[in-house]
Amino acid sequence: MRRPHVQANGAFSTPAGSDLSPVVTPANATAPHHRRVTAAGSTFSTWVDGTLVSTLTNAALASGTIGFRTS
Repeated sequence: MRRPHVQANGAFSTPAGSDLSPVVTPANATAPHHRRVTAAGSTFSTWVDGTLVSTLTNAALASGTIGFRTS
């Protein structure tokens, strides 16, 4: 599951996550995976191993910074 976090005015929210099971399976879960994220205006798209897994559009996110974290 991919769970984006959005920070606005000092508070975090979590828009709907993405099901990665079509790409990350029990058989390859521990293998390295390639992630690509594009940000174009207010639209963010995420690919895993060349497969588009999420597109998120939020007008409040048209400018600013992005970050990544792991769990």
